[in-house]
Amino acid sequence: HRNEHRLFTRAMLEYSFRLNNGEPKDHLREEMCEFVAKWFAYHFLKTDKALVKFIKEGHNIDKIKEIFET
Repeated sequence: HRNEHRLFTRAMLEYSFRLNNGEPKDHLREEMCEFVAKWFAYHFLKTDKALVKFIKEGHNIDKIKEIFET
């Protein structure tokens, strides 16, 4: 879960770098919006949902691996 957040932060830093280095804003905005929409949808619907289930049911770490693999 933390790793997904790190990857998101890294992607946002890359977009910032590209913007600051003169990449056309229209193209970058479109690409970034698509990335963010997909990331949040996946993260909320898959990762966070599995994490909530893990916490509520009190499973051990091996169980969370099963949840993510399904």
